[in-house]
Amino acid sequence: MPMLPRWALRLFPALLTVATSANADLTGHWHVEIPGADPFTEIVQTGTSVTFTLTFSGSSLVFDGTVSGDALSATSNDGPCPVGVNLRILPGETIMDGIDGVYGGPCTYPTKSRAFMSRCECHDGNQTNGDGCDAECRIEPCFVCSGEPSICTPAGDGAACDDRRDCTTGETCSAGVCGGGSAVVPCVDLTGRWFWTDDSTFGVFQSTSDIVQRNGILVFRQAGGSTLRYVGTIDASTGAMDLEIPSNALFCTDPVKLTASAPPDGRTYSGTGSATVESPHFICLDDSFTETGSRCGGGTIDRGGACDDGNVTSGDGCSSTCQVEACFDCSGEPSTCTPQPPATPCNDGDPCTLNDACNGSGTCVGTPVACAPCTICDGAGGCLEAPRLDCLASLEPSKSKLQITDKIPDTKDALRWQWRAGMSPTSAQLGNPLASSSVATCLYDESTPTPTLLFRALVPPGGTCGTKPCWKSVGQGGTTTRAAPTASSTSRFARARTARRRWT
Repeated sequence: MPMLPRWALRLFPALLTVATSANADLTGHWHVEIPGADPFTEIVQTGTSVTFTLTFSGSSLVFDGTVSGDALSATSNDGPCPVGVNLRILPGETIMDGIDGVYGGPCTYPTKSRAFMSRCECHDGNQTNGDGCDAECRIEPCFVCSGEPSICTPAGDGAACDDRRDCTTGETCSAGVCGGGSAVVPCVDLTGRWFWTDDSTFGVFQSTSDIVQRNGILVFRQAGGSTLRYVGTIDASTGAMDLEIPSNALFCTDPVKLTASAPPDGRTYSGTGSATVESPHFICLDDSFTETGSRCGGGTIDRGGACDDGNVTSGDGCSSTCQVEACFDCSGEPSTCTPQPPATPCNDGDPCTLNDACNGSGTCVGTPVACAPCTICDGAGGCLEAPRLDCLASLEPSKSKLQITDKIPDTKDALRWQWRAGMSPTSAQLGNPLASSSVATCLYDESTPTPTLLFRALVPPGGTCGTKPCWKSVGQGGTTTRAAPTASSTSRFARARTARRRWT
């Protein structure tokens, strides 16, 4: 038995699957999206046989084909080269999606392109919106259309209408506007603009898409354009999605598939997918990917968002969750954000700052709550006795020593602390006790969940202790400095010595 090409092996199981399904009825007018083709056609179906005409630049091509289950396959030999159309029929028989291809005859190099058709609800012979039958031959809300070509007239107030949303029901017309319906619960509606990220074997890709959801069918397009992406189904009650992009490769014909789901709020979706990439040498390379989508970042302000600048980056005025950041004003779609004037009151989100105000560059700045040594901000504008959260720790506590000497008279009291094998502080953290930086010593009991301050001593900078400076520099090597107080300036201790530890 001769070896079959890979595409043939993949095609046979699909044909066996669709052959078991009931055949669709495609009779009627259809809106056509095929490059170079006129926008409308009429399909005539008898049993499983179909006939329709596509017009390319004034040349009409008659297609003959068959419907088998949920697939349509048709061919025309009216042009210089045979043209084939292979479409997947989605549930409800209102959408068909697939590929058209030119091959054979004088066309020695085959070409393929996306083919998409949607069933017409009306047909007035034009592509004008606002006359009751829109450019895609759908009946516009609050119009009634009949006949062929269709004649459309406005519906009166109180007439039932369809707002084209899956998650509302019972809408009525009022002054030509369809609304006032009740929500369908549970129901997920993904209609809108989305920001999506693909993380695949070949890299990370990001872009935006417009999604239209109608009667359980999803159609993804490039944002602001007509280029099709995914087409598939959604279970609106659960948010489960089954999506495909047909392959226009010559030999690697497997479609891109994405299985995803959206939560009840309909603000995000995520899923996993597979694709086959055709190399320049016609080698099929399998790819797997994950895709996440978010309404935030699409460039339109959807429910839950206060702005949307078309990205998911914080710090530019519109945050990664589409909220207006402090010290910015945002407007428009996509949102444009500008810094607020200096001194505009704001909230920097830090409970340990006061008098927060904008600096004119989009940053909210507050004045830190001033707490006495050995106390920290309590998060409510006050202070409490507790160790600072950014304290450095000893890497080997057994090598650190604390010695307290209590003698009579008090002038002979002493405190000696040796901190060894500790995390190295920076010069900026230690400051300059010779001239400007006070040094505080705090001793806490942390045997209970709430620390208790047992001892506090503060040695001010500079000064004279007796006849000698209270501090002296004992640096060595030019880049290392040590400072030690020569005498205590506190009321309880006549002498205090700091740890003999170098810092840089």
